[in-house]
Amino acid sequence: MPIPVDSFTPHGYLDNPSHARNLNPLGVIRSTSGIGFAWHYPALARGYGYREFYNASLNIALTLDDKTYFRHADFTGLYADLHTKNVFRYRWNAAGVDVSVMFWLVGEHALACRTTLTSDVAQSVQLTAFVRYERHIGASGVWGESGLVGLKHDGALIVQGFEDGEAFALKADQPAVASGASAELTTGFLQMPVMKQDHVVVTGHKGESVQLYGASSYALNLDANQAATLDVVLARAIRRDLAVQQNQHAMTARFSALAKARQQDESFWAQAPTLAGDWPEHWRRG
Repeated sequence: MPIPVDSFTPHGYLDNPSHARNLNPLGVIRSTSGIGFAWHYPALARGYGYREFYNASLNIALTLDDKTYFRHADFTGLYADLHTKNVFRYRWNAAGVDVSVMFWLVGEHALACRTTLTSDVAQSVQLTAFVRYERHIGASGVWGESGLVGLKHDGALIVQGFEDGEAFALKADQPAVASGASAELTTGFLQMPVMKQDHVVVTGHKGESVQLYGASSYALNLDANQAATLDVVLARAIRRDLAVQQNQHAMTARFSALAKARQQDESFWAQAPTLAGDWPEHWRRG
């Protein structure tokens, strides 16, 4: 049987098979509100009886006809037509633009996202990739943990722990028209992300949660009935220079990683049991 393409719920997980709470904690990767996926490290809150250290997500926002869509309620009719453990693809349509957003992992520390847009008429669309990084101060027990910082480094947008904690590097396969960081997520910031200084810092005290948003905006010019595509990678490491290196590696390896993920899904579904007969249609979608 081929990989099923249907109208699935726009919620789910990406498999992270090397993750083990004690032996190799990598985090659980779960869909977010709107269009996006997040690392929950070491797992979802109370998943292993401990407080979550942090969560960090890669999300997509779209500005069509001066309206910006980024909240879950904005995406009326959002669904997933491809919903496997390796590849998740959101589908949505608004203002005459058909939107496809696919997520997959590149190794253990990089999340790739491919947005494909098509339209019956030529038009310009603004796509913004944004990161939400929330860290629970003191939960990990590391020394010096007090907040988050956003900055630019070696062509990538960085959000990282300050003074200790993971760094995340965001970059796409084409230059951003604007990028920046903010303590608040607003429509204005997503339409024109800026860095008012050379960095943005949010701090807190032990027991508190702090969050920071980083965003990069891209202009996609759509020709009638011609697809326009943008690939974005969010990669993590213990330092920002290593996160940038991880991002560069993942950007190169994203094609082979996607091909391998699709091949694994195809092998599974070739031998998977299927429903046959007079079953309710929604049973097929779990």
